[in-house]
Formats: sequence, structure tokens, C-alpha cells
Amino acid sequence: LSLRGNFTTGGTKVSPEASWYLPLWPTYLGQVKYTAPLTNRLLIEAGVSYERGDFVVDFQPANPKTNIAKWDRGTSWVYENQYLSYTYEQRLLSTKASVSYVTGSHSVKAGYENRIGNAIQTNPFHGDMSIRYVINNVPSSVVVVNGEAKNKQEIRFDGGAYLQDQWKLRRVTINAGGRWDHFNAGIPANDLPDVRGHAL
Repeated sequence: LSLRGNFTTGGTKVSPEASWYLPLWPTYLGQVKYTAPLTNRLLIEAGVSYERGDFVVDFQPANPKTNIAKWDRGTSWVYENQYLSYTYEQRLLSTKASVSYVTGSHSVKAGYENRIGNAIQTNPFHGDMSIRYVINNVPSSVVVVNGEAKNKQEIRFDGGAYLQDQWKLRRVTINAGGRWDHFNAGIPANDLPDVRGHAL
């Protein structure tokens, strides 16, 4: 199952073969949580979740690989192929855990949480060119791109640990605590394949 869509501004119209191809990709979020009151004063909690969030905006499958989008600025129509393609594949793993100790006048809680994952972004193009601009079908200009762009984004650590303490002394409540946070992410080095080239 797939859908056709387009996004243009200024009154530009899109022919059917130049519409976006929007296949439905599997996405889901799974969670597991564990809670254990070990005693009437001690509570342990832990949880993990895994998220897959993928989507794609692609060329129509029936279009030949040599079809380059043609945008006629004279008639405000886009023909032959769509000019924007985008694939995003995301994986995220989140974990957390905490332990709480509570008495009548004193409570303390310590915990940890973290998120790791990656996302792969791909921008394929037909013939290393995204758009051919024409004016009333007369060639005007082109948008040239450097092959099939692809990058991987990584979240290596996004979380921290905390400790909070509370004392109740008659009418006075004392709260104290501390937290440590750390974030480590980046985009590794990427290589592009040789460009295919295309005759104008």
C-alpha cells in the first residue's frame, strides 16, 4: 500500500508521475517496565523501550531511473519525475532504572537513564540531477547533485544519573540532590559513490 503526495508552493501543479511515492514502512515502539517493592520501604523500578521510526519519500516505481524532474516555470507544472527523495531509518534504545528508600521522615532515590541509537538518511537522485528547469519547454537551468548522498547519525550516549534526598523535620522539609548528564553524538565519516552523470 502506498500513497501519492506532493508539496509545492506558488500555485505549481504536479503531474501524476511526478508525485511522491509514499510506501508505508514498519514503525513501532516496544516498552517493558519492571516494578518491585522488595520491602515496605524499598522500591526498585526499571524499564527499557525500543523505537523503530522509518519513513521514505521516493520516486514512483514505474519511472525509469533516467527520468529527471522537469519543472516548467512558464506553465507552472512539474513533469516526468518528482524532484525530492528522502529515506530515514531510525533505531532508538532507551533504558532507565531507579531505587527508592522511604521511611516516615526520610526518602532517598537514585536512578539512571540513557538513550542510544542511530539514524541513516539517504537522498538518492536519478542521474545525479534533481531538477531540469524549463520555460515553456525551453531549457533554462539544472540542479546538479553529487551522487547518492547518505549519512549515518549516531547517539552514543544521551542520559545521566541522579540522586535526590528529602528529610522532614517537624514543619521543615529539606530537599537535596544532584544530577550528572552526558551527551555524545556525531556523524561518522562518509564516502560517496562515483557519480553516474547524465546528458542534458
